[in-house]
Order: sequence, then structure tokens, then C-alpha cells
Amino acid sequence: RELKLETRVRVRGTVIATPTISTGQIFYIADEQSGMQIYSSKKDFPPLEIGDTIEVSGTVGEANKERRVRIAAPDAIKTVGRGIAPPATEVTIANLTDELIGRLVRLSGTVVARTSSGFTTEDASGELTISLGESSGVATPEEGDEISIVGVLGRGRQNYRLFQWIYK
Repeated sequence: RELKLETRVRVRGTVIATPTISTGQIFYIADEQSGMQIYSSKKDFPPLEIGDTIEVSGTVGEANKERRVRIAAPDAIKTVGRGIAPPATEVTIANLTDELIGRLVRLSGTVVARTSSGFTTEDASGELTISLGESSGVATPEEGDEISIVGVLGRGRQNYRLFQWIYK
């Protein structure tokens, strides 16, 4: 996270969210200490599953103040085994910090609005937008629904957002 933009890197982690979470251009990996967004402008990734342990070679980039690794081609990603996704950190919306970006977090709240790409939820400390992937296959909950959600924390244009992983 501290490396200069355009620095060549090789990172290793466990897939915690596949490219279906957003526009198909990003996915996330994590280990016990941190998480990282992996980006391809071409939406060109090898087959990936949650739990795959991979090595990624690319260049440090940034979008919406969130660091990421940009790849040029799918062969920049090598599957090296299977792992277990790190456990989600229990948070409230007020407890969200940049240290948690790219990590799995769990929060509970009430759905207060549906959006074009997901929904907004609130707890006693604030509101957060939850983005559902275009091909996630997950139905958007209704306003007023009480939910518990696990997702990957990312940066939106103005604040944090959660890329949906699973909710109930």
C-alpha cells in the first residue's frame, strides 16, 4: 500500500471476491494482514474461485484513493494452491478505516434505500452503500430489511463502499 504508483510488484494472497463483484474489472485477494484489489481494464482474468491462493505480477495503481495491482494479461496471475479466506472483521459503519480496505468485514444494519447497483444500509453509527456485482445473482433486499452482511471494503468516489459477498 505504501509503494509508489507504477512500481512493479508481485503479491500473493487468497481470493476473497471474484470479478463478478463489480464491473468485471476487479477482484480482491487477502492474507492475514491486508487485502488488495486486482484490476484488469480488459476484464481478462483466468478462472478464479474464492479460496484460490494466487500470485499476481503487475503495477501499483490507484482508483478512488484505493491502491491496486494492475495486470496487463491473464498470465500475470498464477494459481499456487487452495487456501481459506481470512475471517471477516466485525465492524460498525463508524469503525471503517483505510486499514480495512480490501479486507472482509461483517456489519449489520437496516436497508434504507435501493440503488441502481445495490442498496444503502445503516446502523446506529451511519450509512454505507453496498454494491452488488452485475452477475452476482444476489437479489437486492427490500427497504426496511434487517441484514447481516460480509463483504470486501473498498473506496467509492466520496466514501467507503462494501462489495457484497454474502448476506442474510
